[in-house]
Amino acid sequence: PGENASWGFDPRLGMKFAVVEKTRFKGGVGLYHQPPQPFESYRSDDTPVNLGQEVAYAATFGWEQDVGQAIHGEVEVFYKWMDDLIVSNPDFDSIDDTYFINAGVGRAYGLEAILRHDPVGNLFGWLSYTLSRSERRDYEDSDWYRFDFDQTHIFSAVAGYKLPYDFEIGVKGQYVTG
Repeated sequence: PGENASWGFDPRLGMKFAVVEKTRFKGGVGLYHQPPQPFESYRSDDTPVNLGQEVAYAATFGWEQDVGQAIHGEVEVFYKWMDDLIVSNPDFDSIDDTYFINAGVGRAYGLEAILRHDPVGNLFGWLSYTLSRSERRDYEDSDWYRFDFDQTHIFSAVAGYKLPYDFEIGVKGQYVTG
């Protein structure tokens, strides 16, 4: 009972091209689908659940720069539009009604910067910062609000060291707001 069968076609295109030596631009676009979660499509009887997949359209554009032999920097902006998000049905009155419907929309956008240190000798690592906003609107006449797990600022630092016999040790520090 309560099964929901669906399929999606998720085309994606990515590109990267060199502007001059050690400098590259990159970009990508894609379409993504996500079927309803099991609890969203559950019905205690054999009534079909008419929930569609959530849909997202994503785009990125960035710049890569080689700073030295082992140091590489990247800056990338991103935008994602989400449609048909599953939300609670405001017209739900009885067990015969569908509790969830595809009525929400969302958006996520931001910027990410990363500085990488490729393995030289045995040391490698990176520093990164992400500034982002993830918002949603559940119904056409409702206000925008942040997703539950929106993370506005993300600072990350990773360092690793290669040991003999293909072992590695590493440490990661992260600070997140949101």
